[in-house]
Amino acid sequence: MVENMDGQAMRRLLPRLADRQPGLFLDIWELQPRAEGPAHQAQPHWCLCGKCLDMPIAEEELCCAGGQDNCLSDEPEMNALVLDLGVLALRTMHEIFGM
Repeated sequence: MVENMDGQAMRRLLPRLADRQPGLFLDIWELQPRAEGPAHQAQPHWCLCGKCLDMPIAEEELCCAGGQDNCLSDEPEMNALVLDLGVLALRTMHEIFGM
């Protein structure tokens, strides 16, 4: 039945499925191919902590300025609430599907 659905019908169905089975979208997310990034990226000129990555827009070019041994990205809360793959997947699904 799903194979015969058009794109519009799928877009209506996916948010309903997400409400009923949120874990389903984590499974779908894990199956998506990942682009391989460069092994090492140069530190951006605006970074003060030494752990930032280059960002696509100027508004995202922010650094905690905590230094190499005191970077906010090393805090346990950052890993649990911001950098966790499950949290990132849910945020992405929210942006894509408006959930």
